[in-house]
Amino acid sequence: MSNNKKASNPSSTITHSYTETFFKVYAFLFLVAGLALLFFTKEVTIITTPGKCEKLSIIVQQFLANTYLFIGFLIFFVRKTEGRVMTNIIVSFILAGFINLYLLFSLKDYAIVPSVYFIAQIVMQLSIFITLFDQVKKK
Repeated sequence: MSNNKKASNPSSTITHSYTETFFKVYAFLFLVAGLALLFFTKEVTIITTPGKCEKLSIIVQQFLANTYLFIGFLIFFVRKTEGRVMTNIIVSFILAGFINLYLLFSLKDYAIVPSVYFIAQIVMQLSIFITLFDQVKKK
């Protein structure tokens, strides 16, 4: 009698792609930023408008928070998507990022915009391009 049992590895390693890890991190960031802006708007906002427009400014930022929450949930639920659909999602994030960057440059003519906005947007764009190259490499 021969005991030819296959040795099983009790600790299976789960590998996550760069894109899935990237989507988890950004989903978390968008959800935290959205919740902070929604519930603690006056404490976390950088740009405020004094006077009568302050309440309007807070409401607009809470709309932005709602969008951040939506984007966070969307990113979290599509993180395991693969193929052409994932590539299209990443390209749409790149397009939205460039629109945000253009709007930031337009806003600097009318208000003092902290450099952190520009730096954060550029870092986000670079990391999204890395995910795009990761997806193209998988094909």
